[in-house]
Amino acid sequence: MDLLSPWTWCTITGCIAAAASLVLVIMLRFKVKSLSLLILARSTGAAPVRGIPMILTLTTTAPTTQAPLDLLKQWKIHVEHVPNLMPIETLILLCFIFLFFFKLGKVWYNRCRRMSARTILKLEIGNMEQSFDFL
Repeated sequence: MDLLSPWTWCTITGCIAAAASLVLVIMLRFKVKSLSLLILARSTGAAPVRGIPMILTLTTTAPTTQAPLDLLKQWKIHVEHVPNLMPIETLILLCFIFLFFFKLGKVWYNRCRRMSARTILKLEIGNMEQSFDFL
């Protein structure tokens, strides 16, 4: 990776722009979802039907057979553009970065879960006059 190369800086800028656009798309989805819930919450009245049609016909179509679907060909169509978007070294680096953050998050999650699941047993032995506490 050459830091003086304009291609490297374009790649880095593209990655940052892609990450920012992904965050913005997720935020937009939440806003649109809440707006659609607000629109659906208001009451609307249906328009009255002026007349019922007398003749209702259902159209039928002849069944057609489809050619078998080649899954490997479809996979290649969806994946072949990825090396053109980003160099393979950058993709491998991103995989390692995501793996590192995943492992770090898993360690943090397990540590928090262990801390919250820790219990203390207090044993008290004795009669009404004398007692001994054990932790």
